Amino acid sequence: MSRRPGSLLCYTKIMSNSVDVAPKKRGRPATGKDPDPFLTARVPQDTIDAIERWAASGKISRSEAIRRLLKLGLERVPAQRRR
Repeated sequence: MSRRPGSLLCYTKIMSNSVDVAPKKRGRPATGKDPDPFLTARVPQDTIDAIERWAASGKISRSEAIRRLLKLGLERVPAQRRR
């Protein structure tokens, strides 16, 4: 079996052009257009347990319970003390 000169080069003509693939983004996708910022705090376990009981009684998530409890607490404090 004889090879023609340049027969290996014609293989590249048969191959299609490579496709550009966008690199994957890292991390969890955004939950909305303008998500609320995160707030992180260390809380004693007995307080977490009380928050979870309060959340379970209202059938809401722990995050929603914390948001509501913070809002209730801020509404009770007089405006002049909230500097």
